[in-house]
Amino acid sequence: MDVPDYIGNAMVEYKISKNDRIGIVPEKEKSYDKLSVILICLNAKNGPGEPGSLHHFLNVLLSPSMDTEEKAKIFSRVYGIRMEKRIRKELEDMWNLGEAIEQEALRKGRREGRKEGEKKEAVWETRNVW
Repeated sequence: MDVPDYIGNAMVEYKISKNDRIGIVPEKEKSYDKLSVILICLNAKNGPGEPGSLHHFLNVLLSPSMDTEEKAKIFSRVYGIRMEKRIRKELEDMWNLGEAIEQEALRKGRREGRKEGEKKEAVWETRNVW
């Protein structure tokens, strides 16, 4: 999420390949080509992507700025996903999870900020005792 603008919405795949360094190991590709890592880079600042594309789907799904109703309309209109009660509930739970994580991170940051401020105040008070 939020990759640099010069990358934008992109996808890259990394694979294992065989390189005989000393000698030759007669191995068929199907024996070692099992691992593949795909990175999907999202950058909604450059737009959500072409409607119907994987990047568009993920940018809408994971958008922190779109409300539930707007996401539901896009999923229904663009992807033909009917927002039945069960699906809508699961999506809302997932979207709310992101908000919950953000709120907890803010609380943690505030606690740490207060502790740091208290430490600095204590140091200031000990240095300025008359």
